[in-house]
This record gives sequence, structure tokens and C-alpha cells, in this order.
Amino acid sequence: MENKQYEEVVTGEVVERFSKCDYCGTKEKIGPTDNAETCCPTCGAKRHEVIEKSLQKKRVEIKKEEPPKQPEPLKGGCAWNGLGKILLFIIVVILIGSVVYVISAMT
Repeated sequence: MENKQYEEVVTGEVVERFSKCDYCGTKEKIGPTDNAETCCPTCGAKRHEVIEKSLQKKRVEIKKEEPPKQPEPLKGGCAWNGLGKILLFIIVVILIGSVVYVISAMT
């Protein structure tokens, strides 16, 4: 089994609005259009807006770099090269023999 390694990558930023009580510290998440300057439901004191930013992170596997693979040599390539040389030699011998036969027949 392989030992996998991971790293955390930041994928974005989250901005959230809260309404926080100055007196008792009660904090309530509010929407983008809600009013933060209201009275606290717990103690009745005035609340104010608090903006919190946090980073979104994602866990990603670290991939190991592998060396590039060398191409495999073609199998049977040498056999065809040898066969081609033999065929060329036979054709040359036949041509030379034919030329010698024709010349000897003329004389």
C-alpha cells in the first residue's frame, strides 16, 4: 500500500456578517441585507456588525514526479533489415549473371 501525502490548498475566501452584542457577547449570523444595529434578544443591549473572513481550504494529494519512460525498441526490426540486404544481394547477383550471359552470347 502506498503512503500518500496531502497538502491543503486555499480555494477561496468566505465573508460572513454577524450581529454581536456589546454587553453579553451573543453573536448571530445575519444575511447581506439584514440590519446589524438591533437590540440583543438575550439581554436587550445594542448589537453591532462584525465581519469575519475565513479561507476555504481543500485537501489535495501530492503527486510524485516519475521519470520519463524510454521508448521501447521495435521488435523484429533487425530481421527485416537483414532480409532486405539478402534480397538486394540476390537481385544484384542475378543482374550481373544476366549481363555476363548476354555478353558471352554475343561473342
